[in-house]
Amino acid sequence: MPLASTRSSPSVEGQAPGADETTEPNGGAHETTESNAGGGRDHRAQNDSRCRGTLVARMKPTIKDVAVLAGVSTATVSSVVTGRRGVSPELRERVMAAVEATGYRPNLVAQSLRDRRTLTIGVSVPDITNPFFNAVVRAIDGGAFAAGFHVLLVSSDERSAVERTRIENLVARQVDGLIIIPTDDEVAYADDLVRQRVPAVFVDRGSPRLPFDLIQVDNYRAAYEGARYLGSLGHRRIAAVGTSTDLHNIRQRFAGFHAALDDIGIPGADRVAVAAGLDDADGSQTVGKVLGSENPPTALFCLTNRMALHAMRAVNDLALRVPADLSILGFDDVDWVTAVHPAVSTVAQPLHALGQRAWDTLRARIADAARPLERVALSCQLVIRGSTAPAPTPGPADAPTKGS
Repeated sequence: MPLASTRSSPSVEGQAPGADETTEPNGGAHETTESNAGGGRDHRAQNDSRCRGTLVARMKPTIKDVAVLAGVSTATVSSVVTGRRGVSPELRERVMAAVEATGYRPNLVAQSLRDRRTLTIGVSVPDITNPFFNAVVRAIDGGAFAAGFHVLLVSSDERSAVERTRIENLVARQVDGLIIIPTDDEVAYADDLVRQRVPAVFVDRGSPRLPFDLIQVDNYRAAYEGARYLGSLGHRRIAAVGTSTDLHNIRQRFAGFHAALDDIGIPGADRVAVAAGLDDADGSQTVGKVLGSENPPTALFCLTNRMALHAMRAVNDLALRVPADLSILGFDDVDWVTAVHPAVSTVAQPLHALGQRAWDTLRARIADAARPLERVALSCQLVIRGSTAPAPTPGPADAPTKGS
């Protein structure tokens, strides 16, 4: 339904609308007497005309004002402010200078009605406090903003029912597309998005069976390389702790971990692989149990950045020395890993690239709904810092005593 707006006729400062006295631009007064209704209307029209020169400075600048100042057509101004292609850099710079000079701001409501777009996208993350998700969203927002889009961000708090409600609300707001990091692989609302033809891109999590573009890292290869690195340091009792094996990416990381230890020749009895769940309290308790066991590992591979944080807290509680007693390898190169001592070695996911690729893919999907689905697996990088070292050698207290 088209939007209609009404605007009252401007009144002269110090007078009520329809008064007989009109202020001239030079500050003088011009008095009139209405002899009849028709004459009054004519005279008010003349007064409005006299006021226009004074009031124009108070009116909002229009696209025509920008076009006149820049010496271009209104169509060119529209192309520049909406981020459309086909305008030369020199012309774009001239138009933007005119926009700045006039203070013009495009009418986004009218523009969305005309183009049938809102220039907004919805982004849903499982946990807004997780620095991994924050970094990905920042990259998405940067790409969207540069293209003239705005981001509506929601968090599901790792609850699938909340996620579904938030996604439904975003769709109801007529967003042009969605970027989703789901709470689990079983995306219950997937069929709804397909039926409503909502462009959507899934990031980090999500099953390859989803009928949507999927942007992830090569989780199997990343975990494989991380575990092999720990093995190359001479560690033979290695543990891996992750969140939930209900998530495809975590299953892939555990699979890569086991494959590497198989290749190294570490038997199952000397390895531990534990999924602690998505709750922070459970994660902290699980890490503490693994490190406080009777035969603790000498190396711990944390398959998420939150697990690495739990590990750093646990070593303090257990008075363990890192890396002298325990090497810790994390997953995700978020800010805090260099703020602790020692700084944490980690498998670094390309967080900015994940977000940027997600935005680029969504923008392409919005432009062409029929394009082939993308399945992207970006490479990770092993970043070595102070939390990993060669496996400790048995000290005198561990050596067999004479006659034993």
